[in-house]
Amino acid sequence: NLQQWTERYQTPSNLDTSFSDSKWPYVLKNKRKAYMSYTPTLFDISSVYGEDIAVDWVTKSVCAIWFLKPDTNTIIYQQARRWAASFVAANSHYKIGEMMLFFARCNAGRYNLGYNLDVTRIGLAFEDVFKRERHEELARYENEEHEKKRNILKEEMKNGISWDEYVRMNGMDANTPSPLIRLAKGLKKDDED
Repeated sequence: NLQQWTERYQTPSNLDTSFSDSKWPYVLKNKRKAYMSYTPTLFDISSVYGEDIAVDWVTKSVCAIWFLKPDTNTIIYQQARRWAASFVAANSHYKIGEMMLFFARCNAGRYNLGYNLDVTRIGLAFEDVFKRERHEELARYENEEHEKKRNILKEEMKNGISWDEYVRMNGMDANTPSPLIRLAKGLKKDDED
């Protein structure tokens, strides 16, 4: 998946365009995709493009929460960048889709971050609230996926037949053990019982 992804997003500018703050409304409406669809982790981005690219992406996202541009206040931007470097190092296993969801929720006011850039509040919101939300939402989505697969299997099994019925239908010896029993006993096809 990472190889396909890097073929699609060959340059960091492709990454910036496709995963920018302009996509946050979409992510908020499609949080299941943010969690369940393949997007690379911050570590993957660092590995493919260099650590600075992941740090820059997080910095831009943090600044976008308060509609700050890097060239309008370099001191605030540098503060955000220093925080982003630590954040990426500590949270590199999170997917970029999940991070977009977090930043979009910050921007939407979900975590009450105030009116000024405050990296401490962002960090606390991530640690104290988003990680818990993520755990609960992922568990729900994974349970739904499991239930969907279980229902499909259950539907497919409706038309299944038992081993005894299979033996009768194929005129086999009634004492023939099922393949699962043979496997459990360690028997090969030609072995005797």
